[in-house]
Amino acid sequence: MANKNYPHPVLNKFTDDFIHDQARFDILISQKTEGHNYKLICNVNLNEDNLEQLLKNDEVTFVVKLVCTATRYRAVFEFNELQKTIILPSSDVEKKIELSTFIISKTTIESYSSQAFNPDYEDATFHIFAGDILAEGSEYSMDVNKKIDPLTKVPSIFTIVSNSDKNSPPIDVQSIGNKIVITLNSSNFESYKKLKQLQNQYNQLAALTSSIFITPAMVMILDDVRQELSCLNDYDSIKEYIEEHETEHRWFKVINMKLKDLEIDLYDPENISDSSFVLAQKLLGDPLSNGLEFFEELFSTQDEEEEV
Repeated sequence: MANKNYPHPVLNKFTDDFIHDQARFDILISQKTEGHNYKLICNVNLNEDNLEQLLKNDEVTFVVKLVCTATRYRAVFEFNELQKTIILPSSDVEKKIELSTFIISKTTIESYSSQAFNPDYEDATFHIFAGDILAEGSEYSMDVNKKIDPLTKVPSIFTIVSNSDKNSPPIDVQSIGNKIVITLNSSNFESYKKLKQLQNQYNQLAALTSSIFITPAMVMILDDVRQELSCLNDYDSIKEYIEEHETEHRWFKVINMKLKDLEIDLYDPENISDSSFVLAQKLLGDPLSNGLEFFEELFSTQDEEEEV
């Protein structure tokens, strides 16, 4: 941050753009573990009259930028409260995360000024654009707690999106970067959204939804991996394939480590006796059986309503 140059004053501890006795900004971040997530607890320390007023007017926002180079995960979190908790799924990160903190303008500010500017600015005002940085806080480098098993939620490596193309197939599956992307046509995606909305009402509906959408995708991915492995003739080639895919694709690493938990060895693909469908059920925690319990739950609820 010390080497950055801006066309307007920026509040930070590296420059004298502001009178430090009259202006202060930082976001203190601490890390906790909760279940299979990381909690990043943010506490804002802001003491600068103009920025505080801009915050009240919803013209600026606090920003925490997060980067994990190991998984290529990047995210920007915006908030206006002085306290904020960011929930970060453990499946998205590993090894180390880098955090940067800012105050950023949300809109155009025609005449930006402050009584806390360095006196050298005198009565100068500045034109600020949306997205401009107005203050910089601390940067953090946090080690990821390896006690969390990011593989307990295998469905987290899947994402479901919509394809608005009228000629798109009902469902398509692609492995893109860290995720396995399930693409639904518009009609099916609307049905999927309705199922998601009902999941708070019926406990087993999530498993049924997983069985409908995620299981077929998992079967397809496993088939592709097993076919590619079957074309390799020796252990060194298989080892190279697995190491390369684990480095480049987070989803592959998650699946492979979960297979290891099940004592299934991709290094010896010829001795995997289960079909890809059976493997998919094991990896996802038997969503078919769990999902079928939804109908018992549904009928039970209907019977109770009739009795009333």
